[in-house]
This record gives sequence, structure tokens and C-alpha cells, in this order.
Amino acid sequence: MVNITSQILTSPSNKFSPDLLRDGLPRVDIVYSHTGSDGAIVRACVAAGARGIVSAGFGPGLGTPAEIAAFGEAIEDSNGQVTVVQSSRLGAGVVVDSKQHQKLGIIAGNDLNPQKARILLALCLANSWTHDQIRKTFELA
Repeated sequence: MVNITSQILTSPSNKFSPDLLRDGLPRVDIVYSHTGSDGAIVRACVAAGARGIVSAGFGPGLGTPAEIAAFGEAIEDSNGQVTVVQSSRLGAGVVVDSKQHQKLGIIAGNDLNPQKARILLALCLANSWTHDQIRKTFELA
């Protein structure tokens, strides 16, 4: 490679501050859906102090009915202090924002896999972002 230069086309809107990570990131757990899941894992994550949960659901990002109910309970019982993001355990594909998820306050993870969704959610929570700010961030991810 000869005569290659880099160009900065845009600058970040916010400067990253390492102070954000001084106390570590908030606890965000990943719950993998499986046939017959009764939501006990979701309740255990909340009891262990999770501030966020990423659901790695079936196909288009769906959990079992019991899991979905447990996610809704986690959000409601915590007065919004627990944030849930729905992703998919498949290799590719988009999780859309369903009416059921909107009703329960579950955020669609777009096309992020569970691991990437977990990191993004932890960073959002570390910044003390609101539910709407987090939802918009995942819409753009």
C-alpha cells in the first residue's frame, strides 16, 4: 500500500469517558430460550441483581409464553429498573418490535446477536439512559 491516507468523515457526537467504566458495567444477563422454559431463569437473573436481560429467543426473536410473561413481570415489578432486550439466537435476521413486546416494555434488539446486544445494553445502562433512549439506540444499531 502506497500513498494511503485516512480521513475522518465525521466525529463522534460524544467523547467516550473511561470514568464511565470505573465501577464496572451494570449486570446484564443473557437468557437463552428453550422448549418448556418456565421463566425461572428470568426470575433468578432479577434476584441476582441484573439491571438488564437480553433474551436470546427462537427464530424471529420469540421466547416461550412463560418467559415473555416473566420478562413483563421483571419490568413491571422493578418499576422499569430492569430493561429487557429481545434478540435471536439464530445466526442472522432482524428482531422486529412486536405489539406484544411494546405492551410489556421489551426492546427489540434489531439484528444484533445476544452478545452484542448485551454489551450495548450495559453501556446504555451505565450512562443512565432512559427506556426511550435505549429503544432508539437499538433501532439504529
